[in-house]
Amino acid sequence: MKAMVQTTLSQYGRIDVLYHNAVDVRFVNEEDRRLTELPEETWDRMIDLILAGTFRCCKYVGRQMIAQHSGSIILSATDDALIGCAGLDAYTAAKGGVISLTRSFAAGMGKEGVRVNAICPSFVSTESQLAWMKTDQAKTVMAALHLLPIATPEQIAPFVVYLASDESCVVTGGVFPIDSGYMAFKANLDVMGTMNLPS
Repeated sequence: MKAMVQTTLSQYGRIDVLYHNAVDVRFVNEEDRRLTELPEETWDRMIDLILAGTFRCCKYVGRQMIAQHSGSIILSATDDALIGCAGLDAYTAAKGGVISLTRSFAAGMGKEGVRVNAICPSFVSTESQLAWMKTDQAKTVMAALHLLPIATPEQIAPFVVYLASDESCVVTGGVFPIDSGYMAFKANLDVMGTMNLPS
């Protein structure tokens, strides 16, 4: 992260936006479990990838934004950190930490002219998720969990651009579901159990 910041500064002279959106989707989908069955090494890697990774990005980019007295940080969390999802205990704990960090970091960085917000997508039709949702049964389950069609990355991007831009200059500390209606209604489904059925 230190090297990335220095490389960016050498090329552009400043850092106006950090959008942090990184996770090993396959690892989450295949290795996460209910806590009672969760290997400790899976827990440790999940926290390191998601929560510690967010910390490192925010720390070093945030220092540069403080020096500039400006900047917008957008973090990726998940709807599953706002509501329960059986079988995703490590992932939701790590992303829940990202949500809490968003609010506290925003409170600490506001006086420095830096804004911090988080988006909470549900399922997004990335290449990794499409591979996971390849069966008709999986598609049916995902459709039943959303009021609108599952979002594409291209449909998420404009909201991230808004949070990065000066148009959102009075928006900070926000946690925004972008989820095709995922949080708008109730379902009693073991999503992870269904998705892990043999194809």
